[in-house]
Amino acid sequence: MSPQQFLSRAGKRSSETRAVRRISMAAVVFVVASVGIVGGARAAESGWTVAQIGDPGFGAMAVNPAGVVAGFVGVAPNYQAAVWRDGTTTLLDTPESTVGSLAVGINSHGQMTGFVDVQTEDGRRQEAVFWDSDGALTQLGLLPEGGFSTGQDINDDGDVVGVASAGGMHGFIWDGDGPIEALPTPSGMTNAYAVAINNLGQIVGSASAGYAPGRAVMWELGDPTVLDSHEDVPSAVDFRRRSRSDGQAVRTIAASLIGVRAALG
Repeated sequence: MSPQQFLSRAGKRSSETRAVRRISMAAVVFVVASVGIVGGARAAESGWTVAQIGDPGFGAMAVNPAGVVAGFVGVAPNYQAAVWRDGTTTLLDTPESTVGSLAVGINSHGQMTGFVDVQTEDGRRQEAVFWDSDGALTQLGLLPEGGFSTGQDINDDGDVVGVASAGGMHGFIWDGDGPIEALPTPSGMTNAYAVAINNLGQIVGSASAGYAPGRAVMWELGDPTVLDSHEDVPSAVDFRRRSRSDGQAVRTIAASLIGVRAALG
């Protein structure tokens, strides 16, 4: 199934890998900082309660409406993907050759995506993965002639988006059947990154030409659109609420979209 068909239905290795890893870990820092702000100056006026969750060393990456948190335990490069639910931190299943893993996104059903670092004869290789709500693991593989892949977000249909390398950086989509597929890169751009998907199948991310500053992008109905102004970029809350009847926007993609907005100048 091509990216166009899916979206219509829905409505050089090491340096690149380290760059994506830094993006993921930066999101952790952003979330922690945000919690600190709410818990400090704004806690009293907002009515929010700040509570420490998970075992010592647990890092949160995403939370769903049920309060289930996806994340990791430990420190790079040997962190382990983990989930926190009902007061308990549980390590997620990984392949036998795994030397590091991270759960990055979670949907309303408790399905998760992220990546595993597996040891191969040629060294470590990062690969996007999907964890079903029962914990079953699916390795999503690479693009043809690709070097790595990493899952970034998952919607309530179980559709995963992320970033993969293959002669450049590409946003990808996985719809639960078959291999990951590259999303179209905007004309004139050489690299693209998909960071979030909502329940309408709309995808946001960024794209760039070589070392030029990145530009915000939305993929909709199979076509990438470069967003030229702040008004074009949906807020993290609006992006999720477009596809949620209950209006809850608990999956925080603000870190990604702040980076997208910064690219707009």
